[in-house]
Amino acid sequence: MKIIQIPMNCGALSKKKGIEKAPEEIVKDFEEMFLNESFEEPKYEIRSININNSNIDEAHEAILSELPKIVENTSDKVCILGGDHSLTYSTVKSQDLKNALLLVFDAHPDLENSRQSHEDYLRNLIEDRIVKEEDVCLVGLRSFSKNEAEFLRKHDLKYFDMKQVFEMGVKTLADKLKEISLKYDEIYLSIDIDVVDPAFAPGTGYIEPGGLTSRELLYILHRVKDKVRRFEIVEVNPEKDINRMTTKLAAKIIWELY
Repeated sequence: MKIIQIPMNCGALSKKKGIEKAPEEIVKDFEEMFLNESFEEPKYEIRSININNSNIDEAHEAILSELPKIVENTSDKVCILGGDHSLTYSTVKSQDLKNALLLVFDAHPDLENSRQSHEDYLRNLIEDRIVKEEDVCLVGLRSFSKNEAEFLRKHDLKYFDMKQVFEMGVKTLADKLKEISLKYDEIYLSIDIDVVDPAFAPGTGYIEPGGLTSRELLYILHRVKDKVRRFEIVEVNPEKDINRMTTKLAAKIIWELY
């Protein structure tokens, strides 16, 4: 596995302080783990992309330039550690994702009508025709603006909000995600840690009650991991964490997706 650290915080608007520390802190917890729940001991290599957090254009240019060099011609699974969710615009744009489902776990749809922030990266990916709207699926939504709700309806994006998840249960949700993924060669997985209820993952900038438990998320990931070749974890903020609950969860997610 290649673990790529991208300590980017310049797209996180008012709550960016501390997010840039996440990759290093998550790796500390990751390196203390033993076997995963499949009794495997992952082999990994850690790489980093230097980010200028005082200039968001330069930050995205660094990802667009450096990430393809790291992942080209690799058969290893790739894990990207952010950083704020705005980096996903460039991580997706920079990689050759052919016949891939963009599966996003997030409390928010990130479909605001703006540019270069963690609130709008997905809308920009769609409107810039980097991904097709029919190739996107969102899981765990529970906080929307009017702009985002309108975009969801207008473009008929596939999503499972937390009300739906609660009513159907995670086993049925995992079945549905497996069914959706059948037409794709791979899943590109983007996990905003705020998809998890803050009772289990308090270390993030935008707390949204009513999310998945850590075990529910891990169960779903175990069910879909066979098609996941590349994934990312974003929006962990160690400065807001309690007893390293959130960094340890992020580290376990990596371990279980190996």
